[in-house]
Amino acid sequence: MRVGEAAGVGASIAHQTHGAIGFTYEHALQFVTRRLWSWRAEFGGEGDWAVELGRAVAERGADALWPHLTAR
Repeated sequence: MRVGEAAGVGASIAHQTHGAIGFTYEHALQFVTRRLWSWRAEFGGEGDWAVELGRAVAERGADALWPHLTAR
């Protein structure tokens, strides 16, 4: 969830910094940011992953959350 959010914020800042030229074919920025947005669309946005994370936590139960997080 956090990576998807960061990708969106980072791409937005990069395009604001470069202005409209970042969307032109000649500028490499558009290739990178299009791929970031594509990955978010292909693998689910922040909301999709929030639901998945919520399900995983709910299945294990509240008492198992902290041990599960700290075991990795």
